[in-house]
Amino acid sequence: MSAAGKKNFQPKNVLMGTLFLLIPVLFLLFFFFLPLRSIFETAYRFFDAEISLKWSKVGNVFWFTFWQAAVSMVLTLACGFPAAWIFSRFRFPGKTILRGIFSIPFILPTVVTAAAFNALLGPRGWINMLWTMATGDPAPAVKLINTIWIILLAHIFYNFSVVIRIVGNAWIQIDTRLESAAKTLGASPWRTFWEVTFPQLKPAILSAGLLIFLFDFTSYGVIILLGGPKFRTIEVEIYQRALQMLNLPSAGFLSLLQILVTLAVTLVDRRLSKTARTNLAPRVSGENTRPPANFREKTLVLTIIL
Repeated sequence: MSAAGKKNFQPKNVLMGTLFLLIPVLFLLFFFFLPLRSIFETAYRFFDAEISLKWSKVGNVFWFTFWQAAVSMVLTLACGFPAAWIFSRFRFPGKTILRGIFSIPFILPTVVTAAAFNALLGPRGWINMLWTMATGDPAPAVKLINTIWIILLAHIFYNFSVVIRIVGNAWIQIDTRLESAAKTLGASPWRTFWEVTFPQLKPAILSAGLLIFLFDFTSYGVIILLGGPKFRTIEVEIYQRALQMLNLPSAGFLSLLQILVTLAVTLVDRRLSKTARTNLAPRVSGENTRPPANFREKTLVLTIIL
């Protein structure tokens, strides 16, 4: 191409590039930044008169949202940790299929999950029907619907696979030779885990915990469908105040609180994810896994799967 052709070609490319750049910029401006600005302006009205009275109501909702998310996170990590261990350290028949099955709850619609929990644990669910058939007592033996316990169970059910994926994927990259060396030097299995394995797993555990906390902190469908009207997270309160009470200032303030918490958790999780990727080296598929060696290990793996 001649020098004159290049001069005519470059401005055209710059113009086209600018036009293509304007599309995402305008999209973000009209569909993200302007609504966000509206939320900030609406939330500012919340700081008018009677702020102490308003904050006492908002504070109760925020506290419930926070502690139920924290408890759900701890319980989910406790339930998912043994499963992450067997998937990262053992080979057994059906492992790939089971990993896929355990991931299904994470993508289930909330309505389907609520219907399943009602069919199993509701007043007329399978468990209570079996109880009535066995004892003749029409009163339900299991009364979990509209309690905090069903909320915690549903959150564990939803986020169980997050622990398997994040912690399990990090665990499988830890060289088993390090653990073998510690045992050779006389370390007990518990000390080997605590001083060799756990420090390398810690970023992945914290990352999984933060992600689960964020999912539970923003929980809406589980609270509405299973918890009942007496339980309200920030998501539920935003919906009620904005669409039922038409109280946009307080709904905007709650939205601002949720945005700040979500942003903080996301930034910390991003930092931990970088640390986890730095500390762990990729391994060949199946390098750190083995079949269960004895009856005890086989029984343990089967029990955890069941």
